[in-house]
Amino acid sequence: MDTHQYRSLQTILVCFFLFALSIGNLIVWRDIWQGPSFLIAFFDVKQGDSIFMRSPWGHTVLIDGGPDTQVQEKVGRMLLPWEKRIDLVILSHPDKDHIFGLIGILQRFQADTVYWTGVRRKTAEYAAWELELAEHNVVLARAPQRISWTQNQSQHLDILSPVQDYAGRMMDMSNESGIVARLVLPKHSILLTADIPASVEMDLVKIGAQLASDILKVAHHGSKNSSASGFLQAVGPSVAIISSGKENTYGHPHQETLAKLEQYGIQIRRTDQEGDIRFYLR
Repeated sequence: MDTHQYRSLQTILVCFFLFALSIGNLIVWRDIWQGPSFLIAFFDVKQGDSIFMRSPWGHTVLIDGGPDTQVQEKVGRMLLPWEKRIDLVILSHPDKDHIFGLIGILQRFQADTVYWTGVRRKTAEYAAWELELAEHNVVLARAPQRISWTQNQSQHLDILSPVQDYAGRMMDMSNESGIVARLVLPKHSILLTADIPASVEMDLVKIGAQLASDILKVAHHGSKNSSASGFLQAVGPSVAIISSGKENTYGHPHQETLAKLEQYGIQIRRTDQEGDIRFYLR
């Protein structure tokens, strides 16, 4: 092969490599360059909850962090390389499968505002969480509250529960204190229910809370103690998201809950089967 042919082949190989690299970058960056859509991702964090949102204007929200540190890598992939800030971090309630990952998030990223209920726990994770809060702007969540990142409030997050004040209260079980939030977009709505039991679900129905939503994050990983029939009817979702770990020891999601969702014709999507579940909503 003469020098000219060698250089031509070398040029072709370099061009092919650059093309493949560009395609790879497009795939990796598709979650960041999302255009005019609103991204909401239900992370697969095994047996736990973690939900990431990014508005078309780049406003970022993280609700819960799962039971370990993997959420840091997942959030990092959702941000530009130079981004080290999350606009809003929300802890629904301080159980390990929701709080643990957020401790590392607050250490690695700057969080402009942290929302939580103030309920206390006698656990090592809670002690570490409390130390991290000293460095952040903290707002106590209590319904009704509205969080908006647009001046005309066309996109916002409504806090529907808890209605009562849990700040400073020590609880061994904090599921009933969990933050219930409803994401409202111009054409869509998503209800996020933490680990609330059926009793809290029905309390929301009784007080006439605005629950109707296209997408429901099923409470308590699909436990049989949540997803009351009256609550599902009030929400009326077309899609239900269940965040649970493969072959977890709790038996989540429970067959009774799955049967109930199927009875109402609700499409079921599960992180233990699909991994991360993303929606790009306009």
